[in-house]
Amino acid sequence: MGKDILPTSIMRSCLLIVACFSFLSCKQSDSKKTRKIEELRYTAYSWHMGADSAKFYIAHSLDIDTKGRYLLMRHNTFIDSPKYFMGIVNGTVLSLIDETLGDTTYQRKYDYTKPVIYDGYTYSFDFIDKFGHRNTIQFIPSQSPKGIQLLCEKLDTLIYLTPHTPTAALNISIDTSGLIRQSLDHLMPKLMPPKVDIRKKKDSKE
Repeated sequence: MGKDILPTSIMRSCLLIVACFSFLSCKQSDSKKTRKIEELRYTAYSWHMGADSAKFYIAHSLDIDTKGRYLLMRHNTFIDSPKYFMGIVNGTVLSLIDETLGDTTYQRKYDYTKPVIYDGYTYSFDFIDKFGHRNTIQFIPSQSPKGIQLLCEKLDTLIYLTPHTPTAALNISIDTSGLIRQSLDHLMPKLMPPKVDIRKKKDSKE
């Protein structure tokens, strides 16, 4: 009987290890399947009026991939030279991204319904879902649903209040022309020529 104890205990240990690996493998597989958003680019931008021209200004651009790795461009102060960083997003933020942008009931644009003078940033969620579909939500936070406002606040905290690892500018590609096309029907300023009052001179004979 003593000879059977060692092989049996080893066999049980092996079965337990195999079961554990199978369980962890299934959990990892399930985790990958539950990701609803594969890629996200979160951007804030505006048109800045100069003395005689309008300049398109990107305040920040944050790219997050399906594993939570991110590349970030932001400024320390308005219109200073851009800074570039990299890092990892925590699981709580990734879950919020999936929960918010996985909601297909959101509109593609949240803007003021009446003409207003607005000098803040326009924001954009440009993302690819698990089916490979690309979608964009362009929005003003104050005119957006609470879910979008919450995600915006969490990502802003990541951008401006979280330590980052500096990286090279060459690692980041920003689709500036695409953002400009989005803004053309929204807030692009038009520089108007000065009005000239041309009056017909009276004939001196009259």
